[in-house]
Amino acid sequence: MTKHVAATFLQACDDLAAQCDALCHERGLTHRAHDAWPVAPDVDGMELGEPVGSTMRPGRVETLHTIGDVGLVFVVAADGGVTVRTHAASPVAAAEALAHVREVIPRGSNPNPNLVPVSFWTYSPNGPQRIRRDVDADLWPSITANYTARTAEAVGRLMDPAFRPGVGGQLVLWHGDAGTGKTTALRALAREWRKWCEMHYIVDPDQFFGKHADYMMRVLLGADTDPMAEMMRARHGLARTSQPPRWRLLILEDCGEMLQPDARREVGQALSRFLNACDGLIGRGLRVLVLVTTNEPLDKLHDAVSRPGRCAARVEFERFGASEARAWLAERDGRKAVPGGGLTLAELFGMIKGFQDAGEQRRSIGFASDGRSEAPPHAPGRI
Repeated sequence: MTKHVAATFLQACDDLAAQCDALCHERGLTHRAHDAWPVAPDVDGMELGEPVGSTMRPGRVETLHTIGDVGLVFVVAADGGVTVRTHAASPVAAAEALAHVREVIPRGSNPNPNLVPVSFWTYSPNGPQRIRRDVDADLWPSITANYTARTAEAVGRLMDPAFRPGVGGQLVLWHGDAGTGKTTALRALAREWRKWCEMHYIVDPDQFFGKHADYMMRVLLGADTDPMAEMMRARHGLARTSQPPRWRLLILEDCGEMLQPDARREVGQALSRFLNACDGLIGRGLRVLVLVTTNEPLDKLHDAVSRPGRCAARVEFERFGASEARAWLAERDGRKAVPGGGLTLAELFGMIKGFQDAGEQRRSIGFASDGRSEAPPHAPGRI
């Protein structure tokens, strides 16, 4: 009866991921292994096993294969990389299947210097899930002028090619109003650090530091310290690398609410786990940095977050004063008049791209006279 239901479902369903779930249920495949990595652009003809199905979308190809007797391999190829999930009846079989896929689809590098690989993590009903994407990023020198002198100097210390973290588990805290350029600088940082540091973006920080401890430990420890991965290396005769594992940067955007003094009451143990991941016993000895961006003023955050010794860097992304705003506009469109200071980068870009000028934006949405408020809805996307 179960096989009949699964077969009927497969005939009616075009979604390959759903087909994979149905086959796992039919075959009793309760264990899985998961990984993602960049691939060379000329990879073709992957011999992973018997094909079950495939779907093609713009910039994305999904394939499902049977591997071994009953195991399954689900592969998503997109943005110059692959995301692989293997399903088997035992954890050893799932890990062996993943090791086989790594041999068939070797790791490559993206030839486009403007693209940086980033792993996006989220928690699903099947546990932690990772999707790898290449994200466009500017060189830091090309965007330095988009920041005030004090902000550019502080960020520049992190962008210095000679910068290396001294102790694992340190916190990098970026704070400032929306529209001041934190995300743009974050992409540039990923580009500057990509030779020695992997970027891991946590889509759901509340889940990451919440009740799912396996989620946080999977990302913190990484594949290099996975006992199952070590066992697979030994079984396949692969020597352990003599190079130390790469650093990992955990990126947590716009999570100021979690770091406020009442965060313990609002989100349970999330704040405690966050602090432990930075420099507590959990993070001790790991080659991990945590970068947090928030629109909240520093004095609204919990004292334990920004105390001396915990932050490797604290950077305030400032609004432009009147003189710096005039210089920025004059360089780009010759405009001299600026309606006062306190402008965000988003507001300045809005002015030169033909949106309302900053004065009109403030009057139309009730900005305070000093301009200390969120970026206007007319500004371009996240900057």
